[in-house]
Parts: sequence; structure tokens; C-alpha cells
Amino acid sequence: MPMPYASINPDALRQAIGFGAYFESAQQAITPSGTLTIPHLLGRKPFLISVTAICITNDGNFSAGDERDVSFTSESTALTNDFGLGINRTSTHLIVSIASNATPILAVDPVTFTAIGLTNANWMLIFRALG
Repeated sequence: MPMPYASINPDALRQAIGFGAYFESAQQAITPSGTLTIPHLLGRKPFLISVTAICITNDGNFSAGDERDVSFTSESTALTNDFGLGINRTSTHLIVSIASNATPILAVDPVTFTAIGLTNANWMLIFRALG
């Protein structure tokens, strides 16, 4: 006998598969050698975090509104440690350390296919977490 159809809302689905809570930060500025302390209100340490860079002003071959996923480490092949982000997650906060390079967030240019440093003032970061 077929099961009756039931509607499932996104919150119920996340809860059913173990993703109890979702957090999305406000836009955060990129400041080299800076630290962001972002309260997430999940009630527990998040187990999945993503970071998105949002272009707010045209930057090279990127247009305002473009979004790029940010890896927590450098997209560069250079053996340096002054690019990228470090994220410490606690039961109450995301604590983000931004590398010291003048342009610490790298992305692959959509036209030249080379890694470039994003202009800090032209981009903002959004942090998302599941817990």
C-alpha cells in the first residue's frame, strides 16, 4: 500500500538528517591579520562550515554580485602561509583568523584561470554553519 504524501519543510528535513540548526552571518569585512569573532547561537559546536566571498564592487574580471566559495587554505601553489583563513569553532562562536598577506583571500580568475588576490574592499565574507 503506497504511503500518503506529506509535505516536509526545510527545518524538519535538516532536523531529520541530523542538521539541527543553521546559521548565516552578516557580511564581514576582510582585514589582513584580523580576527573575527562571530556568535552563531547554534547551541553546540558546528560540524560543517562554509565561507563565501561576495563581490560588492567590480574587481578585475569579477562583477558585483559574483560569489566565490572560499577554501580555508590558499588556492595558491606557493609554499607560503600568509594566505587564507583559519577558523576555530566553539559551541558559541566562530573565531576566524585572517592571514597576513595584503590580499589574503585568493580566487581563480574566471578569464585568465590564474589565482589572484581579491581586493579586500571589493569583497565581503559570509559564514554559514550547521550544528
